[in-house]
Amino acid sequence: MSHHTDILDPTSAAHPPLAKVMRCVARGSLFLAPLLLVAGCGSSDNAAIRVLNVSQDYTALNIYVGSTTTVATVADVPTGNISGYSGVASGSQTLYFTEGANTQTDPLSSETETFTASEHRTYVTYGDNGEFAEYEIDENESAASGGDASVEVLDTANDAGALDVYLTSSTTLSGVTPNFTDLSVGKATSFTSVASGTYELSVTGTGNSSDVRLQVPSITLSSGEVVSVVITESAGGYLVNAYILPQQGSLTTELNPDSRVRVVNGLPSGSDAAVTIGSTVLTTNAAPNSVGTYQMVPAGTDTVTVAIDGIGVSSPEQALAAGQDYTLLIYEGPNGVEENWLVDTNRLPASGDASIRLVDGMSGLTDPISLAVDSVPTLTDVSQGEASSYDTAITATATGALTVTDATTSQQIYSQSPVTLSSQGVYTLFVFGSASSAAGTLNQDR
Repeated sequence: MSHHTDILDPTSAAHPPLAKVMRCVARGSLFLAPLLLVAGCGSSDNAAIRVLNVSQDYTALNIYVGSTTTVATVADVPTGNISGYSGVASGSQTLYFTEGANTQTDPLSSETETFTASEHRTYVTYGDNGEFAEYEIDENESAASGGDASVEVLDTANDAGALDVYLTSSTTLSGVTPNFTDLSVGKATSFTSVASGTYELSVTGTGNSSDVRLQVPSITLSSGEVVSVVITESAGGYLVNAYILPQQGSLTTELNPDSRVRVVNGLPSGSDAAVTIGSTVLTTNAAPNSVGTYQMVPAGTDTVTVAIDGIGVSSPEQALAAGQDYTLLIYEGPNGVEENWLVDTNRLPASGDASIRLVDGMSGLTDPISLAVDSVPTLTDVSQGEASSYDTAITATATGALTVTDATTSQQIYSQSPVTLSSQGVYTLFVFGSASSAAGTLNQDR
């Protein structure tokens, strides 16, 4: 989907080309939506600044200029929105980035900058909670020559890992060389000349053209245009979104239209599952005690069809949020075959840590279960058919031990050792079976 925002220019002078300046400052958090705030100042002695807020966690961004200012120069920019330009006096100025009602006395970050009359800058704010960052785009780049457009890509997708970006004439990526490769968070590529025209924008995991994170059917690059493509993370952490920002121009928002869904069958032996949502076949024969792979499914509300050994099971419609990951858990509860949709958060933990959660897919035990990692109680009282929260601060190890107990009786029902928990790995321990014959699958989701 696209969202266009018109920008007012607070300066009246021409826009001289300046050297490109880029900066990333780490600390706090931010994400996406679509609105516009407009502010202006007519003095030709002013520079012009605006904010593009793409953080999911910081949802009302401000900039205060100077340590004693009582009114924000840029105020309350929601996630996924770009503000209008606001004037900043030329010369040395300190910018304080804050959220909500916080003023410059409690900033997320601050920058001391030297501004020149009539120049333009956009500050992209992003990051997860506690990891706020901002990146300055200098919007005074010289126009591309020879009928080309000039394109850079800024990666703000903290949890997506290394990415490649393609501009192609079709959806086929096999054998195609990406235009931009191995993107890293908080950095922009160099500007690259691209022939003017209409392209399909695709984002994939680095080195794997089949690992598609986003496909935008059509973006148009005009002759002489200077464009910044900002890649941002989605709610689930794995898929991404894109913002197309022409220099001193209007923003186009390209939110991911898809979700990812996998099927986990916790039913007893001999009970294969077939699942379709809308027109997407997720599986035709998921075996008992199996964990499926994620598949892309259009976001929105659609019909779910489940059959066990060819016999249909009543299933309500399911709403899928764009950019979110889901697990459809099928298990045998007190009332027979039951289903539960689990929301998966595949955000990367800090370096040196792993993230783990516990899913109770047992069909022969209705008591809640708990998980200890290396004998330390970690996730407790997970009910049948449910998932625990994620513990994102498990020390990565190659010799870990997992122990699952019946939370009511404290009886050990499953253990696994040694296990490898990789740095920044995201794991789910699925437990199946009964108290006397439990089985477990430690699945690395990322």
